[in-house]
Amino acid sequence: MLHEPINPTRCQAAFDRWQLPTHVAEAVWRGSELGAAAGRTVPSGHPALDAALPGQGWPTACLSDVLMPQAAVCEWRLLGPSLAALLAEKGSCLYLVAPPKQPHAMGLAQLGVKPEQLVWIDAKGPADRLWVTEQLIKSEPVGAVLAWLPQARPEQIRRLQLNAHSCDAPVFLFRPETAVRDTSAAPLRLSVKPGMGWHIDVQIIKRRGAPLEDMLHLDAMPSNLGIVIPPRLRNLAQPALIPGSEVTHSLGIWALQFSPRVALVEASVLVEVEASARLFHGMDMLRERIEQGACELGARVAWAPTGLAALALAKHGVSDGFSMPLQQVLDRLPLDTITAVARHQPTLARVGCRTLGQVRALPRGGIGRRFDKSLLSALDEAYGLRPESYDWLTLPESFHARLELMSRVETGPALLFGARRLLLQMVGWLRARRLGTTAFTVRWCYDVMRGKSTNPSGELTVRTATATQDVEHLVRLLAEHLAKVELEAPAGELELRVAEAEPLVEESRSLIPDTIRKGASMALTLERIQARLGEDCVRRPILREDHRLEWIQTWVQSAGRTRAPSAEGAHLPMPSWILDKPLQLLERDNRPVYQGTLQLLLGPDRIEGGWWHRVNAQGEETALNVQRDYWLAISPYAGVLCVFQARLAGDKTAWFLHGHYG
Repeated sequence: MLHEPINPTRCQAAFDRWQLPTHVAEAVWRGSELGAAAGRTVPSGHPALDAALPGQGWPTACLSDVLMPQAAVCEWRLLGPSLAALLAEKGSCLYLVAPPKQPHAMGLAQLGVKPEQLVWIDAKGPADRLWVTEQLIKSEPVGAVLAWLPQARPEQIRRLQLNAHSCDAPVFLFRPETAVRDTSAAPLRLSVKPGMGWHIDVQIIKRRGAPLEDMLHLDAMPSNLGIVIPPRLRNLAQPALIPGSEVTHSLGIWALQFSPRVALVEASVLVEVEASARLFHGMDMLRERIEQGACELGARVAWAPTGLAALALAKHGVSDGFSMPLQQVLDRLPLDTITAVARHQPTLARVGCRTLGQVRALPRGGIGRRFDKSLLSALDEAYGLRPESYDWLTLPESFHARLELMSRVETGPALLFGARRLLLQMVGWLRARRLGTTAFTVRWCYDVMRGKSTNPSGELTVRTATATQDVEHLVRLLAEHLAKVELEAPAGELELRVAEAEPLVEESRSLIPDTIRKGASMALTLERIQARLGEDCVRRPILREDHRLEWIQTWVQSAGRTRAPSAEGAHLPMPSWILDKPLQLLERDNRPVYQGTLQLLLGPDRIEGGWWHRVNAQGEETALNVQRDYWLAISPYAGVLCVFQARLAGDKTAWFLHGHYG
């Protein structure tokens, strides 16, 4: 049958978005612009977050999937500013489905939730939680629904999303951050975790329209605390590090991946990065990597042309010392930002000096006579008038880091939040030494006073299929292992140690590198299988110098080394399947029978061995000391088999099935 050829001039676009109905056109997701909300929105109370959300607020008629490292940490700090708008309508209620802890009505009342507006539904099992949430969504509630569903599967989320299309109230699902790897039908997905001070860090994983790669740092002080917190505590800095402490040293080890010139000064880490900028594709890329890693480690970063200037800016809470000439930046700083000047602050204050610029305006001769030389030396070094000298940090031969958790942790998966910081430090050490880890050990210390555990600590060793420095891969792998850990008591401290490491092979990279190297995908898959089912479930063989079929190989974990088999001394081809224990066969007319009378094709092939074990179970067909005649046989129904004839007690002989060539 002939067909008319297609005329390209007659082909038209499948549809024109502007010719579609309004409700359909607004539902089309476009990657180049921020989409519109499918229904009405409720302001979140965070201006920066509203600007990044479709419709400028929390959406209705859909799910909002909120992922957090642990429950009962950020929920009210995220939703607190919007509670008044969520519950403004008459008859509105806040429905809490299976919250992780008991809600406190008085505390919520201070946030704007009246006791009569609070509904707590204590659903125990995962199925009950899903059923309750679905029923609430179907009932068209007024207010908002908050459901904690840590075990919800993607198909269950999809069902809830379908029901939410007709719901005019915001629906929030709170799940662990490990669910970020799962697909979700929710149009809005957020990752929320505690930030520095009163801030929370919000990452928009999914939204209608163009993706948002930048992290949002939202000021999330609870409104009931804002009344009693004094001004000096409103801008909380990161807790000061003790000079020479393990935390400062660990941060310095992490910084060695960017430059060999790292020094520990007071409670800070100074890094000279000018010479390393070219290795990281320019200063902008290097600054981005350092700031991102430091933020995850809970450190504040300041940039300046000199080390003491950067240290002074960090103390004062200023991050950029390149926005104007260095002298103008430093002249405005108070005296306590440079330690050598702060020691003489009372005396300088009596002569009217409040800033570094006022001190520099004094006659140098008078300063030199009345104060020690360190004051002028520190000022000259900070302003770049004389070179700085530091004792550079040396890289240790092994890695061991410790972290005290901000609060006691009661579940294994909750350890991941603190362990990620330690993994970042470990990766910095690995990169500085050009190594990759194949095994690392995580150890946690129990608070024995708050639990019934008799063990002071627990530990977990994680192995990788190949040497790696990929922190995200290590985090995912550790998450799989921690998901199976049950803590005997609350844990308050974490330790991380590199158990095994080996040099990484240098590879030439292409202009557009592959996301995953060849062979790496399966290695990652095997690691995940081992993490989920146990290390013994993935095995590899090791061959031995032995002729006995059951002794020629041994199976070890996947990380074991293997070598190619040798066919020397084998007159018969080896079977591809071997029985754990030889199966004795019946005989018919002196011929072995297995699913029919066997036809012997090739043999006999005599195998004798095992006398060196010095154990000989006489009369047992699986004895270590064997004397067997192997044959290649074929069965009408079982295919090609490996059978042997052996002598039993006395003069009796018997046939055994030992393997299959299938």
